[in-house]
Amino acid sequence: MKINGKTFVPPPLPLRPRTPAEKFRAGNAREPHHHPLSAWLKNAMATSPRGEKDTTDLEDDEVLCCIHMRHNQAPIDNTIFLGPDRYHLFMSIETPSSAGVARAYNTSPYLMLGHWMGSHNDGDAPPWTAYLTKDVPYHFRQYRDFMVRFVSGLTDIWVGDIAKQTVSPAMINWAIANAKGTGALSEVKYQRRRLIARLEREAAASADLDERLVLGSEALQATTPLRESTNWRRGTRLRARKSI
Repeated sequence: MKINGKTFVPPPLPLRPRTPAEKFRAGNAREPHHHPLSAWLKNAMATSPRGEKDTTDLEDDEVLCCIHMRHNQAPIDNTIFLGPDRYHLFMSIETPSSAGVARAYNTSPYLMLGHWMGSHNDGDAPPWTAYLTKDVPYHFRQYRDFMVRFVSGLTDIWVGDIAKQTVSPAMINWAIANAKGTGALSEVKYQRRRLIARLEREAAASADLDERLVLGSEALQATTPLRESTNWRRGTRLRARKSI
């Protein structure tokens, strides 16, 4: 570009600041993708009878899975401006009474299958954000031995809670109760022992850290004692304080 015969190079345009949605999308892009989970859900819903909402027609070795997606937009810093879309996918499992499982374990705790912050049109968004309708429950059948392995992290399907090792002891107890009579009982019991051992290690590490902090504080006070207080009287001058 020339102006009055001289070449003029315009200054580069400043980069447009990223929106909150773009920042969340960039952060989520580093997390594992949910494609195996989405493919399993889509196939399970396609092969299951539509409109099924109870366990009356289930076989003893089957369970009824219910999933639902929550989608909302929260304000940013308590302002009127909305933040990025938030997607959360939850699942619960119903066991028929004819299966012989204790009544307290006929319904599983809620399991978070995944979450996403951003738009469902993003290239790295989980596919379930696009083909599921928010706040609409979906039901499908699955075999009981597969689902107890699923909630215990013994399958190849990526699940949010299981991948972060935050499966609750209540979910493990449900899996053991429902694994009776199936070939997955020994595997689930082994998974529970691993969970208990991990929780014990974390508790021991936390107690050891607290003990080190206390011992370090005591050692610091022993090596650097507090300064002795000076004899000071209200209304006296600094020179007069030293002579007291």
